[in-house]
Amino acid sequence: NVNAYSSLQPLLARSDVRAADVVLVQETHLSGHRCSESEAELRRSQWRACSSAASDVVPGSQGHGGLITMTSLMHGLSKLETDSSEVLVPGRISVLCHSGFAAHGILIANVYLISGEGMGPGNRQLLMRLAEKLKCMQMPFIVGGDFNCTPDEVRDSGVMQFFDADVWAPDTATFSSGRTLDFFLVSNALSV
Repeated sequence: NVNAYSSLQPLLARSDVRAADVVLVQETHLSGHRCSESEAELRRSQWRACSSAASDVVPGSQGHGGLITMTSLMHGLSKLETDSSEVLVPGRISVLCHSGFAAHGILIANVYLISGEGMGPGNRQLLMRLAEKLKCMQMPFIVGGDFNCTPDEVRDSGVMQFFDADVWAPDTATFSSGRTLDFFLVSNALSV
């Protein structure tokens, strides 16, 4: 979790990140015009990127959230054919189709849930909306991002019954508090 677009560039220089098929970035704090500029900048650095502007952007202040979903230029990343926008919830959830893994592609959802709420009503509603969208698309998917709650909190909330997926999380903490807040929901169609 980079916590601002400005801290993304040093991360992209790392060889393990350069080798990634997909990179999901949350908390970019970018406004609409800066999203377009960042996509062009990333393309010059050999990345294909789609961004979602931070919400509640007030002139002179940072907005909340903001997302960038990236792949190397050799992979395809596109908006969903049935939608006019890949942004499900501005600054919080975007869903794109990645062509590099499966015959018909897979859906990649990038999420940044509400901080300080755990699996309260707002985050539950966001995940329910995403589950509904993924179910309608009838494609395998990977959801990744900053859930601002632990994998156990997501499991215990009951929302996983609406995803045909498993939680995949690292064994180590992803946040300075010692908690794991950044993880994935991987479609059972992709699990081996």
